[in-house]
Amino acid sequence: MRSEILIRQRIWKLMIVLVALFGAIPVRIVSLTVIQGEELTARGVRRWTQEGKVSAQRGSILDSRGDPLVMSTTAYIVSANPRAVADEEAFADALAPLLKVDRDLMIRRLGNKAYASVQLKRQVPRETVDAIRALRAQDDALDQLLQGLAFSEDSRRVYLNGAFLSQVLGLTNVDSVGQSGLEQVVAAGGGHNAYIEGYRVGGKTGTAPVDIDGKVSTAVHIGSFIGFAPVENPRFAVLVTVNAADVPVDYGGTRRLPSPGRSLRIPWNTWAIPGRARTV
Repeated sequence: MRSEILIRQRIWKLMIVLVALFGAIPVRIVSLTVIQGEELTARGVRRWTQEGKVSAQRGSILDSRGDPLVMSTTAYIVSANPRAVADEEAFADALAPLLKVDRDLMIRRLGNKAYASVQLKRQVPRETVDAIRALRAQDDALDQLLQGLAFSEDSRRVYLNGAFLSQVLGLTNVDSVGQSGLEQVVAAGGGHNAYIEGYRVGGKTGTAPVDIDGKVSTAVHIGSFIGFAPVENPRFAVLVTVNAADVPVDYGGTRRLPSPGRSLRIPWNTWAIPGRARTV
């Protein structure tokens, strides 16, 4: 009799434990999905995603017939892992002439073993990179010497007609940021206020002296901006001039004329000219 009572007690205890365990499961589910759901989702996003800057390739500058005057082409960033380079001098002797960089500077960079990667040169043409790869494929000793060498994709600007219209077209730096001429003026320079969201606008600022009583004045100028849009298929052009503006500096590039963008926006509403998707 006593043994039966003990068995029944044990069964009841076991059932209570099982009920408690099965009851804890939906409570835990609710806790994970409702109470902690947002926090856990954010934690998972941080663990499995990574933010980075993706640079879009700079657009081409075309002439009135649609032929490119300036365009971006694929280039490469050449870098190396100093920790994987056993002989810095031999490495530099083999690579510096191909990249046309200073041998001693390359040796100093390769000698810094604190870094896992050092940049040797940017905007290296595809032909140079292909030549290096071909030499490594043909020479096992050279391939072993250049262990740690890496290439990552970059871009560089190519001016198809050399110096033709160079002052008008302008230049970019190694990061493809416009520094002068059409490469700079609308996006970041004196023609900044001609910028129109969703469209590529071309243009150029200008400054002209003013004749006062038969003499050329150095204190008063005519600031101007001529622009056209869209660049891919020009439909409208506008010329804005400001004569002797009442400002401390009245150059066309520093006046930051407020009218070009406003004037170019007028046809957009009337003719509903389609724009382009934003590049991410």
